[in-house]
Amino acid sequence: MNSLFKDLRYALRGLLKQPGFTLITVITLALGIGANTAIFSVIYSVLLKPLPFHRPDRIRMALGARPFDVLGLILKSALGTAIAGISIGAVGVFALTRLMKSLLFGIAPTDVTTFVAVCTTLVGVAFVACYLPARRATKVDPLVALRYK
Repeated sequence: MNSLFKDLRYALRGLLKQPGFTLITVITLALGIGANTAIFSVIYSVLLKPLPFHRPDRIRMALGARPFDVLGLILKSALGTAIAGISIGAVGVFALTRLMKSLLFGIAPTDVTTFVAVCTTLVGVAFVACYLPARRATKVDPLVALRYK
């Protein structure tokens, strides 16, 4: 425990010597925690609540559309929005990395591998978050789906 307290005091002294770096660090941590909370709360709410059928999807199911086709339509709609958001976010991050150049160690500000890995991960998470409720929604009886408001 004594070693832990010494390390904490050393870290606090270092942070107090450089208030600009401390401010940027705290803001970055706050934005990271906020972004993670937002992402996981959206995923959590999507996975727990069944994806609502839109009226056209319910009519397609009642008229005999295959569940695979309806699943494709739902995924296309949801993933289109997710990919558009990820694209806009990637462009914004790409523009802002030059401001954080002094804080990045070991990678270039515009490291393509990192951008591709993060965007691929986000698309994968969005796909899973859309696919599970959409698959559950396609298993609903078409007559029950038509009565659902």
